[in-house]
Amino acid sequence: MLFERDLQISHEPNVNYFGIELSQTQYQQIRKRMDILKEKCPAHCSIALNFVKRKSRYIGEIMVKSLTETFYSRKIAHNPYHCYLHMEADIEEQLMDWKKRRFNNQKNHESIKHAYA
Repeated sequence: MLFERDLQISHEPNVNYFGIELSQTQYQQIRKRMDILKEKCPAHCSIALNFVKRKSRYIGEIMVKSLTETFYSRKIAHNPYHCYLHMEADIEEQLMDWKKRRFNNQKNHESIKHAYA
């Protein structure tokens, strides 16, 4: 979710977000994609994103926690945006697997329920 303060453009060229210094453009690109990702996640989940810079590389970690599931990814790239894109793809794959398991389990439960009715 974007807050009003997130939408404001700072006159500072770089601001510390997600543990590293990012330009406003980089921050807004990542934040926009995070909001889209959150729409694909379980209801009432929280998303934690953090980056660490090591020499010329960025190490990113993202964790999506819901009441029953935790999705996690850690990737390395030469810039934070590409690092985020790799993590996002990994999380989306985990979400697809979770949805397949979840809805498959519901179908199995319904079949068993009807068999005993």
